[in-house]
Parts: sequence; C-alpha cells; structure tokens
Amino acid sequence: MYATTSGGPYTTLTGQTAATYTPAFASASTYYVAVQSVFACGTLTSNEVMVMVQAPPAPTLTAFSPGKGTTGTQVVLTGSGYTSAGLTVAFNGTVATQVQYISSTQLKVSVPAGATSGPVTVTTPSGTATSATTFAVYYLDMSLLDNFNRADNDVVAESWVETESAPAGASIINNQLRLSSGVAGRDFAVRDVSTRYNPVLGSNDRVLSWAWNMQQSRPNPSGFAAGNYGVAYVLAGSSANLLSGVGYAVLMGNSGSSDPVQLVRYSNGLSSASALATVSTNTTNYGAAPLTLRVSFDPESNTWTLESGTSTTAFQDPLTSTYTVLGSAVDDTYATTALPYTGAFWNHATTSSEYALFDNISVTAPCALAAEPVTGSGTHAADQLTSAGAHLSWAAGSGSDRLVVVRAGQAPTTAPVDGATYSGSGSWGSGTQLSAGEQVVYQGSGTEVTLTNLQPNTAYYYRIYDADGSGCATNYQPVAAVEDFFTTEPCLLVAAPTIAASQAEIVPASYNLALSWTNGNGAQRLVVVRDGQAPTTLPVDGTAYLANARLGSGNAVAPNEYAVYRGTGSTVTVTGLAPGRTYYAVVYELNGAGCSTHYLTSTPALALGTTTVPPVGTYRFYRGNLHAHSSYSDGNKDGSTSGALTPYDDYAIARQAEQFDFLGISEHNHNGAGMVLSSYAKGLQQAEQANQANTDGKFLALYGMEWGTISGGGHVIVYGYDQLIGWEAGNYDVFVQKGDYTGTAGLFATLAQKTGVVAYLAHPNATDYNGMLQNPLNATASQVVTGMAMRSGPAFSTATDYSDPSASTYESRFKDALKLGYHVGPVMDHDNHNSTFGRTSYTRLVVLAPELTRPALLEAMQQRRFYAADDANAEVTFSVSGQPMGSQLTLAGAPTLEVNVVDADGEAVTSIELLAGIPGSGVAATTLTTASGAATLSFTDPILNGATYYYYAVITQADGDKIWTAPIRYTRRDGVVLPVSLTGFDATLQGEQTAVLRWVTAQETRSGTFIVERSTNGRTFVEAGRVAATGQSTTTRSYEWRDAQPLQQLTYYRLRQVDRNGASQQSAVRTVSPASGKRGR
Repeated sequence: MYATTSGGPYTTLTGQTAATYTPAFASASTYYVAVQSVFACGTLTSNEVMVMVQAPPAPTLTAFSPGKGTTGTQVVLTGSGYTSAGLTVAFNGTVATQVQYISSTQLKVSVPAGATSGPVTVTTPSGTATSATTFAVYYLDMSLLDNFNRADNDVVAESWVETESAPAGASIINNQLRLSSGVAGRDFAVRDVSTRYNPVLGSNDRVLSWAWNMQQSRPNPSGFAAGNYGVAYVLAGSSANLLSGVGYAVLMGNSGSSDPVQLVRYSNGLSSASALATVSTNTTNYGAAPLTLRVSFDPESNTWTLESGTSTTAFQDPLTSTYTVLGSAVDDTYATTALPYTGAFWNHATTSSEYALFDNISVTAPCALAAEPVTGSGTHAADQLTSAGAHLSWAAGSGSDRLVVVRAGQAPTTAPVDGATYSGSGSWGSGTQLSAGEQVVYQGSGTEVTLTNLQPNTAYYYRIYDADGSGCATNYQPVAAVEDFFTTEPCLLVAAPTIAASQAEIVPASYNLALSWTNGNGAQRLVVVRDGQAPTTLPVDGTAYLANARLGSGNAVAPNEYAVYRGTGSTVTVTGLAPGRTYYAVVYELNGAGCSTHYLTSTPALALGTTTVPPVGTYRFYRGNLHAHSSYSDGNKDGSTSGALTPYDDYAIARQAEQFDFLGISEHNHNGAGMVLSSYAKGLQQAEQANQANTDGKFLALYGMEWGTISGGGHVIVYGYDQLIGWEAGNYDVFVQKGDYTGTAGLFATLAQKTGVVAYLAHPNATDYNGMLQNPLNATASQVVTGMAMRSGPAFSTATDYSDPSASTYESRFKDALKLGYHVGPVMDHDNHNSTFGRTSYTRLVVLAPELTRPALLEAMQQRRFYAADDANAEVTFSVSGQPMGSQLTLAGAPTLEVNVVDADGEAVTSIELLAGIPGSGVAATTLTTASGAATLSFTDPILNGATYYYYAVITQADGDKIWTAPIRYTRRDGVVLPVSLTGFDATLQGEQTAVLRWVTAQETRSGTFIVERSTNGRTFVEAGRVAATGQSTTTRSYEWRDAQPLQQLTYYRLRQVDRNGASQQSAVRTVSPASGKRGR
C-alpha cells in the first residue's frame, strides 16, 4: 500500500501473497510505501519506504530511414526516450497504426494510409519530438495488369507473348501463370506496357512501381546458366526476347546456396550470371516460399526500392499488402534506354515437377487527364497592400484546385502544362517558376493567398487558373479566368547618417585580410570588397544587403563587388581570398532596415591590400574525398547501426581514417534525395563546428552540394557557394531550373557570378551537362569547372577495411574535356552513401596546398593543384620551370617537364607515361614519352614558337595502382616581351542594357591598342571596339569602354592586347547580362 504523505492515508496497491511486487505509479511524485501482513491473530505493518518516481525524459527524434516512402513502407526512427506504453507516431499529423517498439532509442513504423509529406512526430507521456527534416510521402499509382483469373489453358493470352522450351511451358493453371517444362531451357511470358508510362524510365515525372506474387518450387536454385534453375520477374526490358537486351529484374537463384531476393540489372538478357549486376539485395533465405514483392523507381533520384510483403505462407494482394523494405539503391545505367517490356521468366533443367508461379501482376497505372474545368475563378481582389506584401482572394470556379501565377513588371506569358505539378509559395521567389520570373504563389483548393517578400512600389501581375485532377492527370484551363495586377506601397527611407566611416586599414595574409575602420554616426555600416579594383557601384537605398565575411558568399552590390560585413562593429576578417591579389574595401555608414535602409555614400572609407604569396616549394600533400553524403540527403543509410546521421558525425568518423586529411560532404541539392533548405544551413554550420573542434589542424571539414539529377543531365559537385541552388518550391536559396547547366541562367552561369567557387563533374556521362563534352568549348563552363571524377564509388560500399576500391574509370571523358579546351584536373571520388568515410579503400584525391585550411584547399582546387591516386601515400610532383601541376604558363623556350614519385611504402613504379595534346583541337591527348621502371621522368618537348600544348602524367605502380596528375598548359613565346601587365578586368551592367568594361594595367611596353571582342555564345568572338593604349608606362593606368549596342542576352567579352609590332595576348573572358525583363525575344 502507498500514500502521498507520510503516515497515510494509504491506498492498496495489491493484495497478492507473493514475496516481490513491482508497483506502477500513475504519475511522477514522492510516495510512501508500506507492507501490511495479515495473520490469523492480527495484522503487522512495516516501516515506510520513501519512493521518488521521476518522469521519463522527453523523447528526441534524430533520424529516420528511409527518408521517403509510400503507404506501408516501414521506417526506422532513431532517437531517445521512447516508451512501449502511451506511444504515438504521426507522419505530418496522420497517426500510424502499426508501431513496433524496439528499444528506448529505436522504433519501426509503417507509413499510414492518408499520410502526406511533412515532419514525423513521436509522442510519449513525457512529451513530443518532431523531426528536423521532412519525410517525403509518395503514392504508387498502380493498377492490375493481369490476375490470370481465367480457365486453365496452355496459352496465356491477354497480350502476353510466350517463349517456351516445350508446348505448355507457359500456361494458365488454377488462375495463376505457371512456367514449367521437362525439356531443359528457358520459358517466359512477356507483355508490352509502354502505354502505361514512358518506357524511358528516367523521363517520367512520377514514381514507377511493379508488384506481383512469385514462387519457385526448388529451394536454393543454382542460377541462370543453361541447365540451372532460377526464377525472375522482369520489371523493364528493352527486348521481348528476355535472353537478349538490357533491363532490370527481380530474381531468385544465382548461387545454389542461400537464396535471397535480388534486384539486378542485366546487360545481355537473363542468359548467364555474368550478364547480371546486383542493384539491391538482402540476406534472407526465402527458399520455396510464396512471395509478394514490390519494386519502385524514383526518376528524380534514380532510386530503386525493393520490398517484400509480410507473409511468406501465402500470396497476398500486392495492391493492399503491407511491405518491408529489403533494400534501396541508386542505379541509372539504363534510365535513358527505352524498356517497354515486363514479364515472367523460369530457367530450368529437365525435371518437369519443378515450376515457377506468378499471380496478380500490377504495374504503374496509365495516366489519363481529368476533364477540363467548365468555369474558372471569378470575383477577385488584391488588398492589404504594404511595401513588401499583399493579399489575393478570389471566388472559386468549378475546378477542384487553383493555380495562381504572379510576375513582377509585366503580365505572365506562360500557361501551366497539363499533367505537370507545381508547388506554390506565398513567399516571393520560393514557388515553382513556370518560366523566368513567373512564380507559382499558390496551388490548392482554397480561395486566398498572402504574398510576402515583395519589392516596394512595384507592379505585380497575376493570373488564376482552375484545374481538375491530380498528379499526371491534372488538367488546367488553357486560358486564365482571372488576369489583373496590383502595385505595392512605396517604402519611406529613414534619414541618412551624416558622418562617414574613416581611417580604414587592411592587414593582409595569404588567404584573408583583416580590415578595421573608425565608425561614423550611422546605426550600422556595410563593407563591400572587390578583387583587382575599387568597387564602382554604390549601394542602393532601400536595399538590405546580406553580408558574409567569406568573399563571394554575401550579396553582390554589383558583379564581383560583394558585401562582406553589415553590423555595428568596426572590424571584419575577410576570408576566401587568393594569394597575390589586391583587394579593395569600401565602408559605408547606414541607418534603417529593410526597404527603409538609407546609406551615406559620399566620402566612404577606402582601403586596399595585397594578399601574400606562399614561398615556392611550400606545398604539402593533403589527402581526402569531396564526394560523400549524410542523412541530410541520401547518405548514412547504415545510420541505425553506425550511429552516424549528421555531417558532424561523419566528420568524426572520417577524421580517424588512415591517410585522410579532409572530407567534403556534398549533399544532393533536391528533396527527391531528401534535402531540405534548413538542413543545408545546418550542414554548413556543422562543418565549421567540426573545424573549430580540430585544434591540432590535422583535419578539414567542408560542406557543399551535388547539383542536378542523373536523368536530368548529370551531377556537379559544388563547394564555396554556401547557398543551396535548386528548383523545388521553397527548397532553395538561389533558383536554377532543373537540367539547365550551360544556359544563360543555368548552373555554370550562376556559379560564375561568385568568386571562390569550386565545381567539378561527378561520374560524367558523354551526353551530360547539356552536351558539354560533345559540343565546342563553353566559355562559362570553362570559367568555373576545375575538375572531373577519374574514378567514383562504389557509392553503396559497406567496406571499412580499405578493401573495396572503385573499378570505374572516366579517363575517356577526361580526355574529351581536355581536347575541347577545358583546363580540368582528375578527381578521385568515393561517393559514400554509408558511414564508411575514407575507409572503403585507399584511393584519394590529393591536393597540393600550403596549409590545411578551407581557403587554401579551395584555392588549390581552383588552381588545379591536385591529382587522383589509387595509392594513398604516393606523393607525385609534376612541374615545368618549378611551377606545379595545374599551372597555365607562357614562357620562352621549349618546356622541360619533370615528374617525380615518392612512395612511403617503397612501392615500385612500373611506368610514368607523359601525354600531350593541343587544347581546343578536338584531338585527344597522345603519349609523348614513357619512363619504365623509374620513379622520375624529365622530358623537353621541342614545340614550335607560339604553340600551346597541355601535358599530364599517368603513373602505374607495380601492384597496378594508378595516379593521374592535373594538366599543365604551356605556351611558348620566344623573344617576345608581352606589351601589357593587366592587373584587373571587369564587365559590369550600367542601367538596364549597357555593358561597361574597365581594366587596369600595371605597366605597358610598346603597347599599341586594346581590341574589345564580343560573343553571344562564348565561342565565336567578333571585334566590338578599340581603345588606344598608353604605349609606354611604368605606373598604373585605367581604361574604360562602353558598348553602344544594347544588351539583349548574356554576353561574353574579352580583350586582345596588341603591341606596336603586332604581337598580342588575350585576357580572360568576362560576362554580363541585361536587367530582368530587358532580354531580347
């Protein structure tokens, strides 16, 4: 018995006669417990025992896996504080009915029917935990293809095409498809399903799925060679003859022992084990059990998911069964190949009693448009107008949904596409764009939306379309029923400061500079920095610039002029700089916030400083990997066992790997792979936290993105941008349309607008990046792409003993890039999707940098001072005239190329192969010379005066390991003193359509003229104007040229500097675009 106060009154807990008892109290409190024993002669009460009952801690939810799924998908939740009683799990508010308590730190939950994408919550009696990331729910739109419910027959019929080893090899028996024969061979039935979905799997805009029943009579069949036994269901094949062609299948039987279900791709039909490559599998031996199986394919991320029904005693209805995930993997090998056929397959010997059964085959349902709405939305209004917001309302039409499209400055011109889905957001800039500048601000069944983040005193035009249907069946009105506009209120500026900042000073280092100044009388100040010349554009009143101390990461006041500080202080350390460059800083005083911001732009404080250059020969060898993923996108797939779920966890694992100095987490940039905007910001923060924890300076953490999709044009690894670039509504900081790499508003053009960015091509295919490797040199891509993966993966390796190196090679793509004129280095990628960072193998990206810091490593990547190595401890130097790999040199005389290999383990070098080619020639590099059995090579190439070549080395060690160096580009110029030392060159926009070019020279010798050349495609340049040169000068000279031709599109400019003897040299290329809304049509 117990009481809540000492001495009673008491409440009986139990009347049992046992010697032990565990009480269960209703709530946390202090209780006084006593035992009363009853005897025939009376009762005896013990002394009290005070029991303090504490409430269990509130639950936490740190991760879940997988990150997306459909109804019935089993999801493992990881956290703490879980209880078996009073437990509730919900997916975006929809409560799960199947919750399995595993431990206080882990739950297994089935996604409930009706769930939608959103956070996951876990509720216990002690509180509620909400996930930081979104669980993405998708619904598999399947319908029955065939349940074989017809009379027994030796012919399958219903559009199935049979291939049999003997008559009746494929037949209908007991309302099931049965494959069986006493004649050794292969029997299969195939059906064309190309009317249900696009047979090019990667071109679909919805998740594809297949579900079926399958059983084999023979446990542990030996496989798919002739005379063996094996059963398979072909999901998607290129040929109706399943003994040829390519495709994907689920099979059992490939070893003769334990027989798990395997999802495979086949390269030459189901003809032999050598034609099969496992995509995903598990370890369960199903023997001859009746199975219900399901496979889905997500074209957004090229992810395959293999699932099994919960029963292995009888077939279940595949459309209603509950499933357990057996495995998930990314594979796009045949995502761009037409695979129209599906079918059942049985490989067998001569035992006629053996068989394979199939039933209830269901496939992605065909998509038919809903009927078009009869009437559109009616009465409408725009009210609650402010300088940054508005409220739109309307009377609903006959459609089930509305789509509201808004554009600033002019009416939208693009209509929604039937069958397409769009995401709306009232926060301006976060919704889907129908086309450039045309934002979807609302999609749904409601009749109002509130708009935020608008610009003051700006006209916004809107259209409202009614629609019926959902997903690929959505049918929009072809013409909007509502077209109107509103104008936001003007913004009133506060009074400007009257005393400017002064006494600005810079103390430079190699990769940063410390700036200080004396404050004026403004509430805050804005610091703008530019490389090579003083900023020329004043900050705009009413504009609140976001600042970041890393140059290029803050808002641009103008091209190449970045906000590095905004605040009340008087110092900032600017990072992300390159050695040997002169940087100019301007400090403006300001008052106000947002659109009321008012700057004092007269007599701002100005300072300049030149970063120092590390001494030659001070480069060190740093080894690591820049291609990996955490659970913030689709990595840490083994998180439930490894305990690693966040980037910070992953850096801790990588830090312990052998010969591993840095790790870059490059998350997928889109939600199809799990990324959300808030997670990207957390990843950047955790990289900084990891670096701060590394006080010994022996490990470097970086965080970036893997931009794009494989089916949409390829992946690009990006570091140094520090904002999420994307295309999904509400899931990006900077918008770039999916699949746009080389366009004027594409990825490369976007990256080119920011200094300090490193971009390289991941596992490149020949046609990727809008055909970049098949077309002439793209000047914008050439400006930002510094490397390309030489090897990649294995992406889903689970090895942690360095035993699983990649067998892939992209050397042919590397040669393609070099012959087109790209100056790129080779990268070694691990592409970790499990918590195996630095431990799958000893392959490494090796970077030559003076110190292990983020600025130093990114600068080395930009300068191409790196190589790809199969051997972690091999140190390779490759140089011309003491200048390292990656250099671009113009010198007198023939180049002498030096290669030196040092291996701490003493591994012998079998050969050093030196290759050479002409950039832009379209002809791949060829072997120039080879040194066999030596660790050094020295070779002088007698190229002609005026010729330009690139060179790189391939080293092969005795154990077969290879090392590829970055190229050196060398131009021979004998006896010619270049007329001009150009220290700065920029192209900026003035007004809305005028390009202004400015450049600075440090000295001029016999200089004649500057020829300005213009291009609209970055490849073909024509003369646009001329500016006379000073001729002879040893002091700084500044020049300016304005293009009289109004800009109509992204335009490329370069200078050709010509001396009086006719010798010339070209500058780097600069780009400039017209203002929004002024592009040519």
